[in-house]
Amino acid sequence: MHIKHTRRLTAAGLGLLASLASTSSFASTCFTAFSGSTHFQFVGQPTTFTTAGVRPVVGVVFGQLGNCAGLSHWPLIGAVTVNATSAVLGFRAMTADAASCGGTDITVNLNPATLSGPMQSFNERASFGNTTTLVPAACIAAPSNVVAAEGAALAAGRDPMGNGQ
Repeated sequence: MHIKHTRRLTAAGLGLLASLASTSSFASTCFTAFSGSTHFQFVGQPTTFTTAGVRPVVGVVFGQLGNCAGLSHWPLIGAVTVNATSAVLGFRAMTADAASCGGTDITVNLNPATLSGPMQSFNERASFGNTTTLVPAACIAAPSNVVAAEGAALAAGRDPMGNGQ
């Protein structure tokens, strides 16, 4: 009798895990820019970018970006404002504060029907801006390495720009 109860609890637990793994709370909405070389992955369903209202967005960017402090991907934080005809997505790529790096501000005027649109970016530290088109894309795994091949992680203390202790 005890074995039957244990089996039922195990089956129920496995069922619960399977249902949690398939919930939308773990879903991402993904885009690429610069001919697919740069990936933007935001937490949330595509409806985040198509349903009227103002919502915060968070995610990660990675791909063929300049090396910043040996990192391969960086956090994104911003907001999206959606009405019946457009969705304005504004966010900052929190690239490391190191030589020739700095946070990049990005604004996109998305078409809610296609989730694509013109993108403008500007990095104040590098005094450089660029334009491209942001397009929806399949989500891929973010790189697991956080140290670039040519260097080691920075030690605690001052960074190359003199920030820190």
